[in-house]
Amino acid sequence: MKKIIFLFCSLIITATTIKAQATYTIMPDINQEYCPNQNINFTITITGATNVRLSSKANIIPPTIVTPLAQDQSNPSVYTFTGSFQDYNEQQTFTLYYDDVTLGPGKSYDFTFTKIKSLNIPSPLYSQVKPNPASITAPRCQSQNFNIYFNNVQFSNSALSTPIAYGTITDYEYLLPKGWKLNGQTATGTNWLPGKNNVSVTSDSSNGDNTYIQIRAVNPCGSNLIKGHNSDIGLIKVSRPAPTLSITSNSFNLCSATTGAFTINGIPT
Repeated sequence: MKKIIFLFCSLIITATTIKAQATYTIMPDINQEYCPNQNINFTITITGATNVRLSSKANIIPPTIVTPLAQDQSNPSVYTFTGSFQDYNEQQTFTLYYDDVTLGPGKSYDFTFTKIKSLNIPSPLYSQVKPNPASITAPRCQSQNFNIYFNNVQFSNSALSTPIAYGTITDYEYLLPKGWKLNGQTATGTNWLPGKNNVSVTSDSSNGDNTYIQIRAVNPCGSNLIKGHNSDIGLIKVSRPAPTLSITSNSFNLCSATTGAFTINGIPT
């Protein structure tokens, strides 16, 4: 009987101890998708703790604490702060430090956010543009339309043990040969033109042989953010083969001081 009573009391003490440990939540939570370089108001609720502090953990790129942690005077368990994530699609962590009223001082907890909508780190699996067709043959001396299409790409975090994809990107930029057109805009050969994942481009009469049309994703979170990584740029090979020419003439012997009619065949029109 004494052993049973002792065991019963031990279970009660253990259950009470577990129940009294600090608990914490953050809102909006770590499962949401976040745009970089935007101020976000966070609320942390923590019970069973004192001396609560916050810092940004120095991962490869730490997030920014814009305004420091402040306790709600009407509800001492609630704290607020403003944070911002860097333009970097790997984990970014805010670390909560506190003294646990049951387990003692010097405790911490990481709020690690994994879904940062950045294109900084490449991802061939999720973020690489894979256009169709893979190559274009455009006749010389002619202007011709070509349809380009591909599946929309996603943001990704490849640093996790199991890489994840999230969000959908619907805006892109095209780098075309000089003189080619997209949506009525003429390319200079160096300017990126805006477009979607299904467009029609128009060749000029001569430029672009042995070059590439390049396509990169554009971050919808802001024009100042990094665009598609070089490794994720889609490429379409452009060929403009020279025409096959031949010369014919009327029947005569070509000698010095003689004249005759010659015809060049195969010139594109």
